[in-house]
Amino acid sequence: MLLRTLLPCLMSFGLLATVTAQIPNGGFEQWVDQGGYTEPAGWLTYNDVMTPQGYFATCDPGMPGAVGAYHAVITSRTVPGTSTIPIQGWMSTGFPYTDRPATLTGQWQYGIQPSDTGEVLVALVGWNGSSGGPEVIAHGILEVTGNVGAWTTFSVPFTYFSTATPDTALIQFAASKEFTAPVAGSYMKVDDLAFAGSVGMGEMAATPLFSLHPSPTTDVLHIVGGERITEVIVVDMSGRAVMRHGAQAERITLNVQELPAGRYFVHGRTMDGTRGMRSFVKQ
Repeated sequence: MLLRTLLPCLMSFGLLATVTAQIPNGGFEQWVDQGGYTEPAGWLTYNDVMTPQGYFATCDPGMPGAVGAYHAVITSRTVPGTSTIPIQGWMSTGFPYTDRPATLTGQWQYGIQPSDTGEVLVALVGWNGSSGGPEVIAHGILEVTGNVGAWTTFSVPFTYFSTATPDTALIQFAASKEFTAPVAGSYMKVDDLAFAGSVGMGEMAATPLFSLHPSPTTDVLHIVGGERITEVIVVDMSGRAVMRHGAQAERITLNVQELPAGRYFVHGRTMDGTRGMRSFVKQ
């Protein structure tokens, strides 16, 4: 499966300037012909995955939109000519953003297969933190199952871990959250994305649920929590989940030796459903 790094894409799009913007192409009105496939402008997808039968899309324009002419449809699909190789329906974006919103909002429809789960991940980071890398300022996760056949408003609330101002926002939608075992037929239709509300600079930040060490690391990563951790998700800089670990422990050790060098985010969830997020560097 293709692994991509968001930082070069941000540089190529000229998106590292620290200016505030709303979500680029959040209404999915702009689509770019890449010669063999199309993509929503400003977003990464798996539409560029080449198969023996050529390109095939897991992210398509849909008509009409909840607002406007178009919306995005992401679908987990089986590679043409095979019956056993599914590719995750996925799209992700990163862009400069310097506000502290309360929620990510939008409209969607979805149909998630019975053995599957759809997922939205969103994070606000600061690239000039004292750690020398991106500081996780806030994040949110929303998981869905079942079916919604009419346009419905959704909201992903942010949990803040810092009183700092972010300079970058990251958003990911996945029709199948398990990237190694997506279920063909799961889909999300997404439109009208925006940030809403405001969290003040002086408002108390949440206490991180866990710590990570060592960072940088070459082989293992230790995750130590104050409470029992039930799930850990490792996400690369494109917003793509590259590792998942189910656990029932306050201390978890991950083997990250096979991960490519770079910076990663770790999402953790405790037994009561509370979530936290930290970052580490793999050398």
